[in-house]
Amino acid sequence: MKSIINISDRIVTNEFDGTQHEFMMSAWAVSAISKRYGGFTKIDEALDENNPNIFDEIFWILTTFANAAILYRNIRLTQDDKLPIIDDDYFSVVSLLYEVSELKDLIFKCIEKSSSRDIESESDEGNE
Repeated sequence: MKSIINISDRIVTNEFDGTQHEFMMSAWAVSAISKRYGGFTKIDEALDENNPNIFDEIFWILTTFANAAILYRNIRLTQDDKLPIIDDDYFSVVSLLYEVSELKDLIFKCIEKSSSRDIESESDEGNE
């Protein structure tokens, strides 16, 4: 049996400052998050309302997910067409403070969509 995963179905799109951005939780992003927080499951602590650095953490996670999507897209592009990596300060500049709950929702939507398990399978014809 051969598994088929459509990566494009696992990308979340959101508009910031009039520009559409893609976000995805790739293995690269999970690794970066795990290194920063001492494990991926500790992301909840970073996004806790009582964390005095919550804004920095939200913007860092969004940047990591956005850059994961950019790196994925760049694999298929020629050198001249590659998209630039997003700067660490970008999302803090184009976001408004009242959007914090929406930004957290975007992060969790990205995690949920990227980790869903709806994988299609192709049957081997000889095994039917």
